[in-house]
Amino acid sequence: MRNYIFFMLSVVSLFPVIALAAKGSRPVLNTVAYQVQVKDWVSTDTANVIVAVHATLGESNIESAQKQLFATLEKLVPVAKWHIGQFQRSVDQSGLENLYWQVSARMPFSEVAVVQKQIKTISQPGRQYKIASIDYSPSMAVLEKAKIVLRDKVYAQANIEIKQLNKAYPAQSYFVHKIVFLSGRQASQNMIVMAKVQSAGSSAMPVARELVVQAQVELGSLVRRPSPSSGGR
Repeated sequence: MRNYIFFMLSVVSLFPVIALAAKGSRPVLNTVAYQVQVKDWVSTDTANVIVAVHATLGESNIESAQKQLFATLEKLVPVAKWHIGQFQRSVDQSGLENLYWQVSARMPFSEVAVVQKQIKTISQPGRQYKIASIDYSPSMAVLEKAKIVLRDKVYAQANIEIKQLNKAYPAQSYFVHKIVFLSGRQASQNMIVMAKVQSAGSSAMPVARELVVQAQVELGSLVRRPSPSSGGR
């Protein structure tokens, strides 16, 4: 996958901006602020499958019915680990107890095809299995790992900028003063961008997502105060 780095200085000046300090002994900084954006494609070969199960409770209790549900799905896809995401319980006019589950599991694309093909065959009277949804997006764990890599690129870019500033102004000794990663509404249009379609057996199967991270970086350099003996001169 191709990595992209976009870099833009938000302060275009031959001289750093002097940040005025509050009263007291807090240091005064010369600062240079800029915005950096990095992005990469995050791919996956797994999908999150949600199966809806409708059951009418007969002589068995809820616990045994749920155990049977898991046993059926684990037999269908042995490599998957199923989790209950939703459960509902009701009683119809005839007094029969109706149960509804939504269970999900992340599995390889090859196993998704197995579920699609065989989901109807595991249904039986009083218990119906149906695919509710299939999400081919990368998992949260994969996305978080990718964000760490992108943040490392931001740090690397900051180090490059520091070297360039210290080369241009050797007496300043710039360092990283602040790095703020955009989050919440600020980054909602950037952190989760879009899904792209790649060849994976289906023209409608998204298997990669473009992930973008933006940060505001501020580099600082301590302003040397005149010594008391100089009398401010």
